[in-house]
Amino acid sequence: MKTIILPKDIEAEADLLGCYLLKGLAPALPLEAFYHRVHFLIAKTLSNLKESSEVISVETVVNKLKKKVPVSYVIKLLDRVAAPTPEIINYYERRVANFYSLRLLTQTCAKVISEAHLDDADPIELATYLQKIAYDIETPKDNAINISRVIPELLNDILQKVENPTSPGIQTGLYDIDKALCGLMEGDLIIIAARPSFGKTALALNIAQTAAKADHKVLIISCEMTIKQLLTRFLVQSTGIPYHLVMGGRLTKHQCNLLSQAASLFAKLPIQIVDSSGISDIETERIIAKHKPDLVIVDYLQLMTAKGNFTNRECEISYLSRSLKAIAKRYSIPVLVLSQLNREASKNKRRPQLHDLRESGAIEQDADVVLFIHKPSSDATTVELIVSKNRNGPCGIVEVLWDKEKMEFKNLFKG
Repeated sequence: MKTIILPKDIEAEADLLGCYLLKGLAPALPLEAFYHRVHFLIAKTLSNLKESSEVISVETVVNKLKKKVPVSYVIKLLDRVAAPTPEIINYYERRVANFYSLRLLTQTCAKVISEAHLDDADPIELATYLQKIAYDIETPKDNAINISRVIPELLNDILQKVENPTSPGIQTGLYDIDKALCGLMEGDLIIIAARPSFGKTALALNIAQTAAKADHKVLIISCEMTIKQLLTRFLVQSTGIPYHLVMGGRLTKHQCNLLSQAASLFAKLPIQIVDSSGISDIETERIIAKHKPDLVIVDYLQLMTAKGNFTNRECEISYLSRSLKAIAKRYSIPVLVLSQLNREASKNKRRPQLHDLRESGAIEQDADVVLFIHKPSSDATTVELIVSKNRNGPCGIVEVLWDKEKMEFKNLFKG
């Protein structure tokens, strides 16, 4: 493969550094935006001076560089721009930033072209990688905002909530859970964990249906069940017809009519389902970027895979946990993830705790909310939903009704 010449504008970099020196400013761009090695060193020095609250001048810059850059070169930068106005500085910043973005794209495309020739190349993974780089370029990480711009808007939001109290998050349909969590908040990673057959998927589908009926777009990524299996569960919840009767085909004419009516109504809900065993975090983000949902549900974490080499499964699960939290924050949506408990927790009937999360690693650290489902006995109709972690609110235990036939959780109203 031919040597790739990376896009750059050395003159614009020098002009911008001259402006910074004359005005006593630090770079507003990532340091990597300065391609020329000398320019990178000068930009880094300016940034360090600002961080240490020192005066930015030719003298302080030269002293900090300590002969890494000729003094004559630094002085010459001062002659490049006579009067650096804010408009001129902004022009050079945009130009240097654009060439930095073009370099990233060039390097990314070169990497994709190289890997596309490998025998095990995955076109979806490569396309997703390109998409991620494009997103990073569109939304640079160096996006610091002065708090004076945000406080008035924030205060206005708070006062509006006082006048019209509403939950800011997506409602789950379980009143006490919504009260504790303020709904499922954008940017949050919510973990629902339980022993096998304790209703993790059923609770997730309850929440999905409630959200969809409130016109929220829901994306369900199922690593375990097929689309038809999930839709059957949705119809069971909607009609109240026992699951085993639906699967066995032992239905009355009236029940068939109920199913038809429920299916017709359910088909209109904004729910999309992807059933893909072993889906990766990269593929998950590609799907989210394409469909732009309001809520994502992943069933379940331990059936996902991550691209790369990991020393053990716990490291891989920790990586996936961090990735899902980053996705929630990047797209400003709640991501609800189902998780298994470890074997030790499955052996006894005690209430689960955070350390019981299977291959936990960073799960309890990354999650904003951890919710456990606990049944005192296998045939219990009253179930505990344990809020073991709630980054922005109270923890505690909420009792709800569990209808095993309908595979549905309901609010428990006490007299």
